[in-house]
Amino acid sequence: MSPYWIVSDMKIALLPEYFFPHVGGMETWTYEVARELSRRGQEVSVFTYKAHGHEDSKSTNGFRIVRNGPFYVDRSHSYIRRALSLSTGLPKSLLRERFDRYLASPSLLLLCRSLRSWPLFSVWHGWYGLKYAVASKGLMKGLARTVIEQAALQTETDGTIAVARHLKDLLLGKNPRLDEREVHVVHGGVNLG
Repeated sequence: MSPYWIVSDMKIALLPEYFFPHVGGMETWTYEVARELSRRGQEVSVFTYKAHGHEDSKSTNGFRIVRNGPFYVDRSHSYIRRALSLSTGLPKSLLRERFDRYLASPSLLLLCRSLRSWPLFSVWHGWYGLKYAVASKGLMKGLARTVIEQAALQTETDGTIAVARHLKDLLLGKNPRLDEREVHVVHGGVNLG
């Protein structure tokens, strides 16, 4: 990870769109990066939605998981339900504490930017684009995903994190205003050791 945006003794908030118990690349990346940053002495909190059978707040492997929202959410729920849950529950948590860095996935990036001006970094795990979003998610969810992606890509941040080099190149091509030096590749956090 680039020394310019992570220095010693920082409080870092990670804001993925999904987290465990749901399993996938974003969840694994977030978990492994949170664990590694904690191992390096950072104070890390992962903010996510409530999930059945999971405590609202707990510490594991050196970092904290904070679950927010008035109701439980899983991947089968619509973007509207997820957005309502996080937009009503997450601001209280984020406004209660101050962090040195906020690393947010696209939809949560927009929520964070609307709350206040913070040291905010966008985290990109992939790019759907309109054609693939509609084909994979259906018309309404696909359109919503495309709007979120486009708005997040245009949102001013302190830096951008891509999980692969080809994704960095794609983001630079989609937004010529991005400074290549401020787009960092942090590969998938799969712990093979």
